[in-house]
Amino acid sequence: MRPAVALLVAIFTAPLGGCYHAAGELISAEEAVFPFTKLTYRTHDDDERYTLVRKGSAYVDPDDESAPEVRFRELRPGLYLAQGHFVIEEASFYAAATVRADLDQPQVELYAGFADVSGPPVAELPKHGFAACDHLEGMICLDGAASYVTFALGLVDAGAKPDKTFEILSYE
Repeated sequence: MRPAVALLVAIFTAPLGGCYHAAGELISAEEAVFPFTKLTYRTHDDDERYTLVRKGSAYVDPDDESAPEVRFRELRPGLYLAQGHFVIEEASFYAAATVRADLDQPQVELYAGFADVSGPPVAELPKHGFAACDHLEGMICLDGAASYVTFALGLVDAGAKPDKTFEILSYE
């Protein structure tokens, strides 16, 4: 299970395109799981390496103080809800993604991480329990984790293409 979460950091360290956005946390410290102590990974589109290390109730990038704190909650074996906590200037918000690990390969897949890639059309947002963020173009606002998890599991179960894939280079 350890490799399953590697990808999360990459999505939250990637440029913020349209994401699934929440004003409050989606994974509490008590719900968080910690499948690794340290993880080094890269995206499949570049050679830049990223590292996450556990610090308290979250994971952080030891080389970038401005990177989000990341937490994971297991949804099913090998499938995780991932939360990135961002603090930008004086604003604080959370972003969600779903991460699946292929334990036979050093690869992690990200689903429902970029609303502008895998999100439903604006007209269908209410059907999924979502709302457009009036002040954040291309983003979907979440009231909590439940509707997001239902949507993301539907994508995974339907065999949707991942938003992004990552290669795990090492983990402890």
